[in-house]
Amino acid sequence: MDVYNTVKRIHNNMNQTVVTSDAAKVIGTDNEFLLFKVLLDKATDDSVKDIQPRWINRLAGVDVWLPSHVRTALIYVRWDDKE
Repeated sequence: MDVYNTVKRIHNNMNQTVVTSDAAKVIGTDNEFLLFKVLLDKATDDSVKDIQPRWINRLAGVDVWLPSHVRTALIYVRWDDKE
């Protein structure tokens, strides 16, 4: 639940317009999929940075598998979580 709750908090509090606008200044606006990837990558990276210190000394492999678990939780938060 720590992964899910952290991802939900970070995703829901992220100013997606600002993140996308900042990315568009660098990469342009032609590739919407790349802009969306930048948004997902930021949510993933910010979540990993928040979660990993809590678990790195308690759970083997967290440094290897956490980004994958965060991305899975992020997909759930974006598309399936109706709260």
